[in-house]
Amino acid sequence: EFLNSQTPTTTQFVIDQGTGSDANPGNLALPLKSIQEALRRTAAGGVTYISLVADYSHNQVTGLRGRRVVI
Repeated sequence: EFLNSQTPTTTQFVIDQGTGSDANPGNLALPLKSIQEALRRTAAGGVTYISLVADYSHNQVTGLRGRRVVI
């Protein structure tokens, strides 16, 4: 079934938990603050590539809801 489906939408985000903002576009110059925001911006069934600028602390459960994440 997966092989017969359309190519998933892909997105790429840069995350800096220390200085980023979830109001930013998520690029290197203006990174996001949270993985949750990157997932919110990823289409259902889509794939998101996340680059972390520094160490990231995540202490909660995050539902992927059909999304795939590469960190």
